[in-house]
Amino acid sequence: MRNNADIGGVVTLFRDKTETVKAGKFIKELCHTLEKQLGGIEAAQRELKLFANKLSDSAPEAPAENPPAEVPSSKRVLIVDDIPVNQQLLQMRLKKFGVEADIANNGMEAVNACKKNKYAVVFMDIDMPILNGYEATAEIRKIDGSHHTPIVALTSFDRDLEKRECFEKGMDDFVVKGDKQGRVREIVDRFVFGKSADAVGAQPDMEQPATDELKLDQVWLKKTFGEDTDNVISAFFGSVAMLLNCLEFALEDKDLREVTHFAFSLKGPCSIVGANSMASKAAALVEDAEKGQWSEASKKYIVLRQMFRQYQQSAGAKNQSGAFVI
Repeated sequence: MRNNADIGGVVTLFRDKTETVKAGKFIKELCHTLEKQLGGIEAAQRELKLFANKLSDSAPEAPAENPPAEVPSSKRVLIVDDIPVNQQLLQMRLKKFGVEADIANNGMEAVNACKKNKYAVVFMDIDMPILNGYEATAEIRKIDGSHHTPIVALTSFDRDLEKRECFEKGMDDFVVKGDKQGRVREIVDRFVFGKSADAVGAQPDMEQPATDELKLDQVWLKKTFGEDTDNVISAFFGSVAMLLNCLEFALEDKDLREVTHFAFSLKGPCSIVGANSMASKAAALVEDAEKGQWSEASKKYIVLRQMFRQYQQSAGAKNQSGAFVI
């Protein structure tokens, strides 16, 4: 696919908004062409514009893919994340707690949604196109008025520095992507259902699956996600395959920013489904890249792909196009 010069093939390759690495100028030109050719196919145009923006950090305001209802419930929440699988997995987790969520794909969409609705809480990703999480938070604070919108950071960086910055930038709390379910439940109880800190307390977590085998623990997943388990597994394999491809391009370019983004984007869904070995390896890869140890980072990437292949083979999993990625 990477060497396919056919336009149709490229459109298929770039349907996921995470597939942006090494595509800057070509994506912008393709975007311009498609705007003329595709006319009414607004979804395809929007996806490609988001790809170009991911590289240029500048793009026109994009409409929300799933706009919030005009009169939302006071218990409704907003999920802001540019990675579809993260949106889906968090939305499923919230559903288990009896909470409905709207979706925003970037910080600008989040600001527009908050102009129309008063949410019980906003789960805000940090690293996004158009407006990042910190910038979006600043804009929401300007329009808050007498209503203070609780904003909880969604971060893949489990580091004290990032946690402190979340509070300094006006956020109310943070959740590490892939964190235990009890942490999300604690946030929901406090901000959505209005329980006091004493009443909320520490929420029990379901026992984590074993990490020594490179296969998904189906029993644990069923206990955790119930009827949504098949959707969770499908989202995991499809998104991780795409993120691994993105990470490969970023490593080839030795682009620390993109390597960090895609490796930690990979870490979240891996942690959520119990693929903890892959999550740990992705975090270790970032540490090597930050030290400039690109050879070591590349070796860890090869191991990541091998691990993913084993997960795929153990589950008989296929990617979204119906074929094994690796």
